[in-house]
Amino acid sequence: VNSTRIRSLLSVGQVEEARELLGRPFSVRGRVVEGMKRGREMGFPTANLAPENEILPNPGVYVCSVRFLDEGDPEKGKVYPAVTNLGYRPTFDDQRDLVAESHLLDFSGDLYGRKIDLAFLGLLRAEQKFESVDALRAQIGRDVDALRDWLEAHADSIAGPDESEG
Repeated sequence: VNSTRIRSLLSVGQVEEARELLGRPFSVRGRVVEGMKRGREMGFPTANLAPENEILPNPGVYVCSVRFLDEGDPEKGKVYPAVTNLGYRPTFDDQRDLVAESHLLDFSGDLYGRKIDLAFLGLLRAEQKFESVDALRAQIGRDVDALRDWLEAHADSIAGPDESEG
């Protein structure tokens, strides 16, 4: 397995095949930064990642896991499943940079400044532009349902605590 093959798979969103070749999910580390709070306003708060990695998968909506790498609440090593939009937010036409926004399933709290590992487990759908915020909100609700279905079908795919930093 070479890095060119992995990059090629990531460039088209084939994170499950990349996972098979790597022997682990492709992941991105970084800090949670403040966003525009649109997810919160729509009822789906997100953790916005400032990634350390130079490589990100193709824009899309992904099944991910979020693992906390530093001390705090939630505790270091805690893992949450998440729906992650990796993209340019075309519905709002105001974002030119690629943004990773993760809605952690069944989580409520302040994550600003926390260091996390965002592991890409599966692609749910391509990024798309919606006609309205209400249409986007409805789709995010369906994405959360799809995440729950995916988790049920792949019960062993969300890793538990891992203390490694490397």
